[in-house]
Amino acid sequence: MNRMTNNVGVDLAAAIWLAHDDYDYVDKPNYISVTTLIKPPRQIVLGARVQKLAQEKPEAAIPVDIIDRFKSRLGQSLHTGVEDSWKLHYRTSMEKLGIPKRVIDMVRINPEQEEPDTLPVYTEQRVEREIAGYVVGGKIDLIIEGRLRDVKSTTVFKYTSQKGVGQWRLQGSLYRWLNPGKVHHDEFLVQYLLVDWLRSFAGRDPKYPSHAAPTRAIRLMGLEETDRWVRDRLRLLTQLKDAPEATLPDCSEEDLWRSEPVYKYYANPEKTSGRSTKNFDTEQEANAFRAEKGKGIVLPKPGVVKACNYCPCAPICGQYQRLLASGDIASDA
Repeated sequence: MNRMTNNVGVDLAAAIWLAHDDYDYVDKPNYISVTTLIKPPRQIVLGARVQKLAQEKPEAAIPVDIIDRFKSRLGQSLHTGVEDSWKLHYRTSMEKLGIPKRVIDMVRINPEQEEPDTLPVYTEQRVEREIAGYVVGGKIDLIIEGRLRDVKSTTVFKYTSQKGVGQWRLQGSLYRWLNPGKVHHDEFLVQYLLVDWLRSFAGRDPKYPSHAAPTRAIRLMGLEETDRWVRDRLRLLTQLKDAPEATLPDCSEEDLWRSEPVYKYYANPEKTSGRSTKNFDTEQEANAFRAEKGKGIVLPKPGVVKACNYCPCAPICGQYQRLLASGDIASDA
């Protein structure tokens, strides 16, 4: 059992929820989940070492603070709610939505075998596959009529910038690779739930979503391409398993969740230690504004890294130490 702390003093009402973990982890030799497999190789290898150290020396394990589980617990609770809605309440909910009874009667939840003239719905089913000395497994969220679907609670920025789409495409492709008999559609349908959407912003910015629950269809990789990717990734992990930490490939800028740089315009070049007069996303826009004003200075602020603040491997990761020393780690992530 992992030790947990409550450093910010979350009230007991929510602290119990944050500390709770009912995920059905798999304890098998050489098991690797889809969600782990798509992580950066450095994080996978170091993560296994951190876990091994915690098992061998529980007293040396770094405790998890419950506030750091906030986002993951929201996600877990959301998926549990979606699963329960389908398993326990799909009929009454579909009736409320005005879906014809003949369609409702066609629904089959997690059928043993698909039958003609039915609407199969698979939810929270774990599948495993042995390959190259590993057991690759994963639990799909939803497959409806042969189409893989997922619900993601995230931010407006992540939706508009399409952050995460590449990872979700890979994740969806691996789930189809695990479930080729159930997933027949080439697109993965992601249902966003935008936690920070504001009605007052909708309509004012054409790039801003018009409502809080947009969807995006993501084209999946082919089965052969996915199979090659899995084999290549497992071969790499086998090679790196016992490699010295310093020789592991660094996480990429995308893996690190590095934010975009900001170009800060200061009207008074003598006073740049305080708040900037105006911020810009591009250097060109900032310099054009400075030229228009005929005075001032533009100072770039590099993007900061956020992923390391959530990574359990940070204490034994040399890349993290380098980023920390250079001031690239976000202090407010």
